[in-house]
Amino acid sequence: MPQQEDLQGHGMPWPLAESLGNDPQQVTAAGTTQATAASVKVNDYLVEMLGANGSNGIVLPSNAKIGTPYYVVNSNASNAGLVYVALNQYLNTTQNGSLTINAEKSAIFIQYKLNYWSSNLTA
Repeated sequence: MPQQEDLQGHGMPWPLAESLGNDPQQVTAAGTTQATAASVKVNDYLVEMLGANGSNGIVLPSNAKIGTPYYVVNSNASNAGLVYVALNQYLNTTQNGSLTINAEKSAIFIQYKLNYWSSNLTA
């Protein structure tokens, strides 16, 4: 997927380029619960999770668009991190669920219908 700068370089207006571009965003893992985890912004589709310590994490946006994939990479060399869905949403059929992403691994999250997410973890 092209980045925002690529789309703007081809003459696309910046608001549309920002919406369609896939610019990587760094989010520092925080908290130890769904309520205290660091928030991912709705237009941050490619996320590098920093600072994972095995018990902290990030939370996906509650207002994510259905069918839009979120790519999360845990770039920590030695610790896992958690990815939560928003309060009262479901991840892989578990309400208020989370997924552990091991060190240097990634996962894809898709809200396939309102409040229901599926994840695909890399090996």
